[in-house]
Amino acid sequence: MAISPYAFWSGVLAVLKAFVFLAISTPIEGIFARWRATYSPKVVQLEGAEEDANTKKVNNVFQMLGRVYKVEGVVGLYKGIMPNIIAFAAINIWTLIAHLAGLSIDNFIRLRWHFDNKVAFYLFEVFSRSVRVAVFVVPALIFTILYYRVVTTPLVLPVHKPVLALRLLFTPQELRAPWKLYTPALIATHAFPIAWTIEILQRMQKILPPFDNSHTEYVWWRVVLAIVTITVALVVFPVLEVVKAKLSVQKIGATHTALPTEERETQPAVAEYPEEVVGQVFRQEPYKGLFDSVKKIAHEEGAKALFRLWWVSAIGTFFISGVAKWVFKYNFLSN
Repeated sequence: MAISPYAFWSGVLAVLKAFVFLAISTPIEGIFARWRATYSPKVVQLEGAEEDANTKKVNNVFQMLGRVYKVEGVVGLYKGIMPNIIAFAAINIWTLIAHLAGLSIDNFIRLRWHFDNKVAFYLFEVFSRSVRVAVFVVPALIFTILYYRVVTTPLVLPVHKPVLALRLLFTPQELRAPWKLYTPALIATHAFPIAWTIEILQRMQKILPPFDNSHTEYVWWRVVLAIVTITVALVVFPVLEVVKAKLSVQKIGATHTALPTEERETQPAVAEYPEEVVGQVFRQEPYKGLFDSVKKIAHEEGAKALFRLWWVSAIGTFFISGVAKWVFKYNFLSN
């Protein structure tokens, strides 16, 4: 079947848009990832040890940008582009397969209307929503771990040797049993924001108070519910993003973000950058769970470290929930 010129050029334009988007977003996303994952202790852990250079120089996201450019150059700003391309292709393939197979999530959720029993209706509702979240979490988690390790590693990964690159990024224990990467803490850092966004934030437009004086008796609970929903997102999302970053770069069976010494002896020579941008290797103990991670980060780096890039989460929350649109319309109608 012949392809029409319109379809051909539409496809070319879509590809160009994707590359332009990656060219702009990859450096920004990489800087954000490094800043969340970096380890900046308040005090030196070992007496007599020199203070980590990262602690001195990297105190905000703009200093992180300068450090990445100084240590790794322009190429370092695009270290995460390959995982992004792979994830982009995987998402499109996954969507195509689901579409061809007729496995629409919305159609699956609509099956709940076939239940006459209220208990069965509720249980299927919970189950269907859980499946919806799992569809996002399961593939996203492994790509997130891969992305964080690519952008934070001090090694110059061989792009033409993907198998070797994976062996440099993951320990033998992780490669033999990749399901161990799906720890409860990492699953929680992925699942909660996705579930809260899909099930709560995206429904905020129905919760927000109306602009006119109709249904005034319901306005008060709408305001309270909106405040609670937004507050949870503003407080919890940044913390989970930081914990997710630190857990993603923490390897199972290794205490160093780079390849362990005993493994390097069996691998071909791989170039390294002169310094590590992300100072994660100075931690003495691994994070053992979600609450343990929050406790250790707050104790060692200060509570402020838990809210790195909180404003990024806030912007996303306000736009996804429709609050930004609601505020704009309210001010426009008021004037």
